[in-house]
Amino acid sequence: MRDGELWILSRWNVHEGRLEGEGARYGADRLPLGKAGAARIPLDAIAVLETAGRVRVRRHELTSRRGWIWTAVGALTTGGALTLACSSGENSGCGGVSLAVGLSWLLLGGLPSLSLDKSAHATLDKPSAETLRAFARFPQGPPEGIDLQTLLPGTRRPKIPRPQETPE
Repeated sequence: MRDGELWILSRWNVHEGRLEGEGARYGADRLPLGKAGAARIPLDAIAVLETAGRVRVRRHELTSRRGWIWTAVGALTTGGALTLACSSGENSGCGGVSLAVGLSWLLLGGLPSLSLDKSAHATLDKPSAETLRAFARFPQGPPEGIDLQTLLPGTRRPKIPRPQETPE
């Protein structure tokens, strides 16, 4: 900052001439100034803007664990339905079908699930602000009237007034 302060932001974007994000603020002596929180910094107040050499961003929430869970749900549901269908018919010799379906779920659902952890994150070397915008929580800026401080984990959410019920 032009006044010697330092902001270290974990999440940020540029919106309407401001740098908005979440992070910690330090004085010119590099001692913390208050709690970490939401920041709205006018761009003309920034002397130097640096991004980290490497940034790790999350692309999606589907991890290999979740992939395996969905594979198990699909295998059990399909296998159970086929077992019931086969046992209700006159020819109950189709019990091997359930085993084949379960194995196919493991091959076609379970094995690809192993790669989900790698695709869930990307590491970017010296990304520009425009590159990082694609991964921003609010790439267009926060919605009107939303205080970024209320979105941080562990903060108290403001009570939303409920509409009054009218008697019928």
